[in-house]
Amino acid sequence: MRLVSASADWDRFTVSLKVPVRTLPVALSLMGDVVMRPTFRAEEVRRQRDLRLTALLQARDQPNTLASLAFNQSVYPTPHPYARSATGDSVTVAAYDSALVRRFYEGALRPDRASLFIVGDVSEAQIRTMLTEHFGSWRATGTAIPLPGTPAPAVHPATTRVWLVDKPEAAQSVILIGWPGVERISPDYAALQVMNTLLGGSFTSRLNMNLRETKGYSYGAGSGFSWRVVPGPFSASASVRTNVTDSSLIEIFRELRGVRDAAVPPEELDRAKSFVELGIPGSLESTSQVAGQMAQLATFGLTLDELPRITARVRAMTAADVQRVARQYLTPDKAHVVVVGDLAKVRGPIEQLGLGTATVLEVSKIAK
Repeated sequence: MRLVSASADWDRFTVSLKVPVRTLPVALSLMGDVVMRPTFRAEEVRRQRDLRLTALLQARDQPNTLASLAFNQSVYPTPHPYARSATGDSVTVAAYDSALVRRFYEGALRPDRASLFIVGDVSEAQIRTMLTEHFGSWRATGTAIPLPGTPAPAVHPATTRVWLVDKPEAAQSVILIGWPGVERISPDYAALQVMNTLLGGSFTSRLNMNLRETKGYSYGAGSGFSWRVVPGPFSASASVRTNVTDSSLIEIFRELRGVRDAAVPPEELDRAKSFVELGIPGSLESTSQVAGQMAQLATFGLTLDELPRITARVRAMTAADVQRVARQYLTPDKAHVVVVGDLAKVRGPIEQLGLGTATVLEVSKIAK
């Protein structure tokens, strides 16, 4: 059972609570302390700062993390917020102290910017009484930090670019291929979900069955759209054996082009549609899942009413719909390709593929 937890990403800060209904009044009191009366004691801030600095240092030795950082920086050029790690970098984190953290809290975590989502066996009158008691005194303090404006959208490269990061003696190469993605409120959202399910969004997807089951290059391969306040990236990824890095790139691009070039067979389409449709009720099985869905949808100005609409669109989906969005939103000829691996072994074979201009990125400039 989770009591109170907090998390943050590029777009929002979340405090969540999950307790039995009988303990809700006491738990809300604790949650109120966390939200409205944080202490930010100097020694606690220092401890968290040092832990974060250690994690950032360790990230330099983690191929998957390096690939993600390099990919974000290639797709989203500075100063786009998605170009930066949501966990910060060593320069900014080193400056953290109690006063700085408190100023940020007072400027960013304010009642006029907060939304509360409550799911459980409790009436509206009961929860209103409890919230008034435990959050009614919440008042904004300090100067509000201005909300960021909409950043300039990332653009596809004119031609495919290849970014290489050296990891000497690595047994595997990490591959990330992608480009700027799509708005969550796009009318093509349902079709994109079905298209990605058959491409790389499920175990039986084309990417996974090809690289894992048929070729044996990888333990798993997949793809997906990142749905954020402004369009996040689309990416296809796999960790593959070093000696088949170039062959894996060939197969990934074959699948990316294949879903564009030919209509999906009826049986495969029906399987992908069922996967997406059945996943919707599966994401609403617990109170915490329902609350999470409500919060996520609200980020995009949507409500739970969106879910049956998605279901209806998925049921009506045709092979032509899937091919249309694949041709519109998958751009394998204008992609960012990131490979983290032993460049002494993989650089030559990758360059011989002629995917695009190759650039070697230094680890120290990616994971700062």
